[in-house]
Amino acid sequence: MCTGTMAAKAAEGGDKTPESPRKPSLLEGPLFAWDYRLGKAVYMRCQESKFLRLFATIITESGDEAFWFLAPTVVAASQALFNWGTEETVGFCVEVLGDVMLSCVIEMLLKFVFQRRRPTYATQATFYILPGEWWSFPSGHSQRASYLVRVLLQRDALREAIFGVTLAQSSLFCCLLFAWAIGVAWSRVAKGRHFPLDVLAGLCTGFLIAEVYATVGIKAWSALKLFAGSLTFAHNAVVLQRPELRLEGFPAHAILQTQWWAMQPFGLGLSITWMQVLLLAAPIFALFSYLASKVGPAWHWVFLVSQ
Repeated sequence: MCTGTMAAKAAEGGDKTPESPRKPSLLEGPLFAWDYRLGKAVYMRCQESKFLRLFATIITESGDEAFWFLAPTVVAASQALFNWGTEETVGFCVEVLGDVMLSCVIEMLLKFVFQRRRPTYATQATFYILPGEWWSFPSGHSQRASYLVRVLLQRDALREAIFGVTLAQSSLFCCLLFAWAIGVAWSRVAKGRHFPLDVLAGLCTGFLIAEVYATVGIKAWSALKLFAGSLTFAHNAVVLQRPELRLEGFPAHAILQTQWWAMQPFGLGLSITWMQVLLLAAPIFALFSYLASKVGPAWHWVFLVSQ
């Protein structure tokens, strides 16, 4: 069993083997005890209704990183093949793809810092694509939804390129975007994947990340996304060299990462060619593959792999 999986199962309480004393979470105390009780109440109420369970499942999937990696790709392919949308649709989709990548990196870093265990009153998933997904704070779904809504409301051209001019300019559509973000946050608590404070933190961090984007501008933001994507690519190189560190979702992660690299020349923020992509990706892969074959377990945290 891979190291990440063992950590995940231990976090769920599923691993009954003796283990060293648990490191206290930064998120403990009376407030978080209340948070636990509220989350459990919402979860139990949802379990009583077949409709609420189905609704929560549908809306939570709409905020999943896998969906938001695939959706921009499908929209970009539709524009390329069927001339759907504006000429900038493909470029905007590449930017959204990078936004999701960066959001995932920030989510992983925060989860590694706080290491809050997921709710024990609900059965948790054991299939993970990214390191740290077995921890609870903050909610990545909520962060992603909040960020995307804020960016879409900030950038009229992006909204029109993806959803069409008529729909994008509708005031009702803006209200629906807010409702979707709140719904995604609720669904994570209703399904027992997160506590209320997890999703509140996710909504806040997503909003703040979008504000940073608006402040620094698209070129600096795109450069930051390129760095974040390179970081996750380095992680892929490490776990490819060290099979014992792979999560079950590693193949999906590798495919999504390849897709992200392939779409870089079509982005709007940076002028980058296929040759430049190759000259950047190849050395990163070679360097971290070499390091992974030489260094010991003490480096694993640096590579974003949980011990």
